[in-house]
Amino acid sequence: MTDVQRIERVWTMIRTVHDPELPYLTVEEMGMVREVTVRNNQIVVSLTPTYSGCPATDVISEDVENAVKAVEPEAQVEVVLSPAWTTDWILPSAYEKMRAWTNRKNTSHNC
Repeated sequence: MTDVQRIERVWTMIRTVHDPELPYLTVEEMGMVREVTVRNNQIVVSLTPTYSGCPATDVISEDVENAVKAVEPEAQVEVVLSPAWTTDWILPSAYEKMRAWTNRKNTSHNC
């Protein structure tokens, strides 16, 4: 299997990991996974939390690592704080889901 194929398999697994604070979005859609590379034949996933003090960073990192290790047992997840995460990294699909979620919440009445 080529490195490109390995990286694509890892991205497929990353797409299954949801943001614990916005569970209708994936960490990919939130732009938290900056890159997937191969270093010395090992897959490395670079993860940037939405802010440096994010209390969910460990959970997200562990969730990504568990998903990725299903296809790449020796993979490593590294938390990268610089450059800092920006909303520019959010995928358009995430904005669509956020709008739909907000509209759903605004139209439901629990009285």
